[in-house]
Amino acid sequence: HLLVCTAEDLDDALCEWFEDRWWELDGKGRQLCVNARCAVLKLMPRVGRQLFASGEALQGWKKMRPPVSYLPMLWAPAVFIAVQLARRGFKIMGLALLVAWECYLRVSELTAVLFEHVASPGDKRLGLLSGVAGLAIPTAKTGKDQWASMRNTVLIQLLSQRIAKLKKGQRVFPFSPALFRKRLREVCDDYSLPHFVPHSTRHGHATESYLR
Repeated sequence: HLLVCTAEDLDDALCEWFEDRWWELDGKGRQLCVNARCAVLKLMPRVGRQLFASGEALQGWKKMRPPVSYLPMLWAPAVFIAVQLARRGFKIMGLALLVAWECYLRVSELTAVLFEHVASPGDKRLGLLSGVAGLAIPTAKTGKDQWASMRNTVLIQLLSQRIAKLKKGQRVFPFSPALFRKRLREVCDDYSLPHFVPHSTRHGHATESYLR
């Protein structure tokens, strides 16, 4: 462990931790290191220009392991994976995968959906728009108080059945992003599918929309 007394010591400590992450995760895990450095700069803005080595280390990491785009998950494989999750006893996860696809949700947004965020057709809270269905997203990566529409009638019905069992304040999809990724990876591995991740649903829906 390093004794951190100066900005240079802090820079060295970050570099040492980055190196440990590199070797432990075989070159993966860069984003956590980026987030950690950003947190330090947020808490200690005056040391920004003095954290030179750690900034260069992250740039070198990016060159050695360039970011890889998420593979798009089209609707057909999304339905297949959802069915397999349901057969394994993870029906809510299967529904979550399809809702994420339909609404372009990030996994953090998906797992934060509460009972009161869901609007089914006939919801009086929507006033003149009560004939539509969708999700309210209080906090998203791109801003606050956003809305995601749903047009798939079967999916709307399944989601309505799900929230019928819940009360205000309860999570619609009560699992962690990590567990969701794990179950998704298990299905992909068992059926020799591409390495899909939760974010693949956003890319998949965008791809299909573009190709129409």
